[in-house]
Amino acid sequence: MILNSKAPGLFLGLFLFTSILFASAEAKLHIAFVDSGFCNKSPLVKKQVDLTQSVKINCNKVEKQNRRFHGHFVLEKFLSLNKRKDLVITPLVVFDKDGLQKTEYWLKAMDWIKKNKVDLIVTASGLRVEKNLGPLPVLTIAASGQVSGKIRRFHKIWPQSFPSQNLILVGNMIREEDNIYFADNLLLNESRIDFYIDEESSSKAVAVGAARALNKCQFPNLKLCLAKEYQTVQDQITKKELKVLLSQ
Repeated sequence: MILNSKAPGLFLGLFLFTSILFASAEAKLHIAFVDSGFCNKSPLVKKQVDLTQSVKINCNKVEKQNRRFHGHFVLEKFLSLNKRKDLVITPLVVFDKDGLQKTEYWLKAMDWIKKNKVDLIVTASGLRVEKNLGPLPVLTIAASGQVSGKIRRFHKIWPQSFPSQNLILVGNMIREEDNIYFADNLLLNESRIDFYIDEESSSKAVAVGAARALNKCQFPNLKLCLAKEYQTVQDQITKKELKVLLSQ
């Protein structure tokens, strides 16, 4: 039997091409955005997963005033600043048809994250709780939280109020002319905030912070990288030092 001498080279080429494809797929960074509801159309964003099994969203009526779309606009802000193409983003809904969060929804979200091998959680939401719901399964970038609605300064929210090696907290601040800085005086969990962003709310701050962090740093060395990227400024009211993550 005569063998084609080109065949081994052909098979080797196919093998290398297939290996590159698999390596490319494996290189994707899977991010879960946990919030209220999403209608984002980016090719990076997969179909949302409703952990409450109750929500029907009309994406023809996306409005900033509608709290159902809180998550949509947080993710939209992130996408507007993101420079990476190696992301796969899955939105997870933990607010039910009545706009309420529950422990069971968050626990289902954490289970889904573990089963689907998510690498990073980004959330501008938090659940008011009496006790810790348990350890975070993966690194999480979260808004520190603010006093608003039914949330008072003495309340605990999960995961923000519970120290974890897997938690990066983002707060918002005001930056005026001549580099005068003020931290938002409604922020929760101030003593554990990792860095601040110049935005009007902690929700927007976490979107900007997550985008800047991923633009600057490679995963999984995100926390080590960020430790070198802060600029320290002084709050002009409290005189406390604020760690600021700049865009450049």
